[in-house]
Amino acid sequence: PTTQAGAAKVKTWLILIAASTVLGAAAICFSDGPVLDGPLTLAAAVPDTDAAPAPPASSAAPEKCPPVRPAPPAQPSPAPSRVAPDGSAAPRAPGAADSPAGQTSAADARLFERLGAILVELEASGEVSDTSRAEFEAWLEQDPETALAAVRFLFSGLPGGLGPARPFLFQALIDIDQPAVTAEIKRRIDEKRQELLAALPQTPEQTHDALLFGDPAVQRRVVRALKPTDLVDPVVLDYLRTTARNPSASWELRSAAITALGRVASSESAALLLGMLATAGQPVERAAVLRALAKHVGVHPGVTQALLDQVFDRGQPLPVRRFAVSGLAGAPPSAEIKNTLLELLKHEPDAHLRRAAISGLRNYREESDLREVLRTLRSRESDPEVLAAIAFILGP
Repeated sequence: PTTQAGAAKVKTWLILIAASTVLGAAAICFSDGPVLDGPLTLAAAVPDTDAAPAPPASSAAPEKCPPVRPAPPAQPSPAPSRVAPDGSAAPRAPGAADSPAGQTSAADARLFERLGAILVELEASGEVSDTSRAEFEAWLEQDPETALAAVRFLFSGLPGGLGPARPFLFQALIDIDQPAVTAEIKRRIDEKRQELLAALPQTPEQTHDALLFGDPAVQRRVVRALKPTDLVDPVVLDYLRTTARNPSASWELRSAAITALGRVASSESAALLLGMLATAGQPVERAAVLRALAKHVGVHPGVTQALLDQVFDRGQPLPVRRFAVSGLAGAPPSAEIKNTLLELLKHEPDAHLRRAAISGLRNYREESDLREVLRTLRSRESDPEVLAAIAFILGP
């Protein structure tokens, strides 16, 4: 009996051991991870679970549990793209322009929507109407949160296609009555000016900053150094247009802006200069505009007529009339221009005007009737430079 009882105990223990082994294996197979025997530490890199499993050490080895692939980390949902005024998706502004969560704030969204409408108007007509400007400024004054957001974007850069609206935004923020906004703009301008003193701008963004936030000396230096590629930049063109017509700017800066506009051979800049000529009061301003317009002859149909009007207006100071004649001298040949230059050469007492006229007549030197008139005029001409030009046209 004792032997039978001992055998029964042994059998019971073997059954219990087998059951616990099976339950332990099942627990390991269906657990979320390995059982850690020691304190929790950083785990080693997880091996590539796509690789083929290593063969068992022996056929007697128990089958291993299939590896558990860790779930991929949750990916943040992409931030909604901003839409440029033309309807295309615009990239997000980097850095400080984003909120901590990487999402566009409500204030930013309101600002971008209003600026998009302003930009459409600016691109359609070349300027923003007084009504639209006043409405935008009143809206900013009533929404301080958006106004401060606008200051942030003004200095860090507007996103996507809204960049050309930056000069407009700067002027609007200056005009509104928000002490906190004014103080923040002043602080940031002081920081920018310290940066601008170090060197001339090298990138379009640095050029924008120099024109918008630099002191008058820096602005004048940058305007005079503008390259042809800068002159097609919408932000640069808007700055030149605004500065050329700004009576509060120094004449040195305005003159530099007018000269730069003269280098932009487009019908838009010609129309702007013609408008400035119609309202220019001081002779020095009229002369500067005419000098810039002289480079637009043939680009805009109104330029030649404007120059002719100034030539025949003897009430204009001589410097104004000289620039007008110089402009005609570089105009494409026409019978009207040739006759005007001949009349000046025959009857104009000012030697500078006659020099400009004979310079333009070189374009017609192959015409026989001109050569006959010049032979007649040579006998009574007194200015040595005009005589030399006549001799050149007539030849040996």
